[in-house]
Amino acid sequence: MKRLLMITPYPHNSMEMNAYIEGYFNRYRTYGYDVVREKIYFWENKLVYSLKWLVLLRYLFLPGFVYILQQHTIVGSGPFSIIFLFCAKVLRRKAIVVSHETVGTYAKHLPGSLRWIAYLYEWMVVVFSDSYIVHTKMHFEEIRSFAPVKHVYIIPHPVPADIEPARGEKTRWGFYGMIAYKKGVDLLLKAYQSFSPGRLPQIRIMGKSAPGEEEYEQKCRKMVADEYRELIQFTGFIADEDKKILFADIGLMIFPYRYITQSGALAETCMYGIPYLASDLSFFAEFNSEFGAGRLFTAESVESLRSALIELADNPLTISEEELTKIRNKLSIEKCAERLIQIILS
Repeated sequence: MKRLLMITPYPHNSMEMNAYIEGYFNRYRTYGYDVVREKIYFWENKLVYSLKWLVLLRYLFLPGFVYILQQHTIVGSGPFSIIFLFCAKVLRRKAIVVSHETVGTYAKHLPGSLRWIAYLYEWMVVVFSDSYIVHTKMHFEEIRSFAPVKHVYIIPHPVPADIEPARGEKTRWGFYGMIAYKKGVDLLLKAYQSFSPGRLPQIRIMGKSAPGEEEYEQKCRKMVADEYRELIQFTGFIADEDKKILFADIGLMIFPYRYITQSGALAETCMYGIPYLASDLSFFAEFNSEFGAGRLFTAESVESLRSALIELADNPLTISEEELTKIRNKLSIEKCAERLIQIILS
């Protein structure tokens, strides 16, 4: 029997990532793999998950396994992932890394004189892996700039193909995803509250704080002035089975990100038939150019966001059937998993 160890360095209950991880898990099984899943999240417990990497070394001595580090990030995988990948290389075991974020996303949090450490770490991840997969052209170009190897591939961030448009009267706007400074919820709240109460549709903030971002979420909640408390709703974590209900009355999803490599939440939003307003970062611009289905504003500019909000309040966006079909055809989990399986088998 074909065997696959799927190591997921991502927190549990991460909403937009749950569908992604479960989708790939089910597709691997469809292709005849006996899948073993192991969770790693270095940021959550550095000692426990560093030691767990050493425990996972035992899989390298079991016959028939392929190893996939799925949705790798520096803070998720941690430094001991290097030991696992190096040992896999020495023992000639096939280890594949699917990377979620650019190195620059995390390096910017280090002092300038220490940022080389992040790039050295990722260089080792790339070199020790048999295949290194990214989701965007921007990420691909970054990796090739410091690790010019041949085994770097692009497979888009997929979404489940079985999602159907959420039907309902579109009376609200929304934000969907884990709440973190880089995602700019505070910018959205500032722009929204610059209008008189009731001038814009009510807004629903759907998500919980990302690990380490609890204070930021509380700051955002405290930003809501008394006269807007009935207009701005924070839901906290939302389960997959609740999305269709919560998304049914959303006419626009807003992604006011400061910086990001890619967004699974964006494509998932579109699959529900909801257009988007997003900052003009590279990924969103790339997505908008290829699929349409929304519009952009200038990243980190409250004034640009404010202008877009009032324009879309008066002239709402919609997603055409042609746009939705194109997104579904190119980004379905079935098609993306098929490409990854081809890499596994190569």
